[in-house]
Amino acid sequence: AVVKDAFYGSTKNRVLALVQAMAVIAPMVAPIIGAFLLQFVSWRGTFGVLIAAGAVNLAASFFFEETLPDSERYKGSFWSTFGRLAVVGKNVGFTGVLTVFSLLAAPYMAYVAVSSYVYVQYFGLSEQVYSYFFAANSFFAVVGPFLYMKLIGIVSPRQFTYGCFIFTVVAAAALLTVGSISPWWFLISFLPVTIMESAARPFSTAILLDQQKTDIGSASSLINAVNTVFGSLGMMLGALNWSNFIEGLGIITAVCVTLAIAGWLALLHFKIRVEGL
Repeated sequence: AVVKDAFYGSTKNRVLALVQAMAVIAPMVAPIIGAFLLQFVSWRGTFGVLIAAGAVNLAASFFFEETLPDSERYKGSFWSTFGRLAVVGKNVGFTGVLTVFSLLAAPYMAYVAVSSYVYVQYFGLSEQVYSYFFAANSFFAVVGPFLYMKLIGIVSPRQFTYGCFIFTVVAAAALLTVGSISPWWFLISFLPVTIMESAARPFSTAILLDQQKTDIGSASSLINAVNTVFGSLGMMLGALNWSNFIEGLGIITAVCVTLAIAGWLALLHFKIRVEGL
């Protein structure tokens, strides 16, 4: 919400890319940092680090300034703010695009949930070597937002969307065919999902915020909530009792991208107005 209030045009898109990059990187880097900390402290000590980080963030929040002028600020009660979520949700263009791109978060978070089992138990790697593969995937999660910034001025938003779908389909096929051969093939097979999901985040957020002229805070809340719900669902599905976690991840990816494509085609078929597409 603050980004749309304070930045405009291409600058807004670049800032969104940086912000969304942090959201993508955090869940990937966190286990690596946690493993490093456990070399020096017990598991209880990690909570002390979280307390310290939370205190720093809380102190920093006191320096925030409201980005909206007083005349544009919402004057309703605390409870009535929840009603604004319903108002935003009734915007079919907003809800449709949010659902389509949130589906891509499910296989990504499923990978986060099961990758340790795949690398350590299925391929027989040590925890240390697993962390290297995990870090490699995390590196490409950083590439996604910057790839978006490079491509968005070259290709149209619709072409970018089709590209996200195509590469995710390729990843699903690779996971189901060659992903089980070796840890390297598993990494390579899933990389398109990592890159496309992280690239789609700033892209979809910019599109979604353009659908709302007001209630930007409510829109931002829905974007984060729905992405979290789909990501959590992906983690639950990934952790099911699959006979082969890699094949399970491939199935999850295939189903999610199929639903996303179906939702996208429905938006086009019914000519739902979507600003920026």
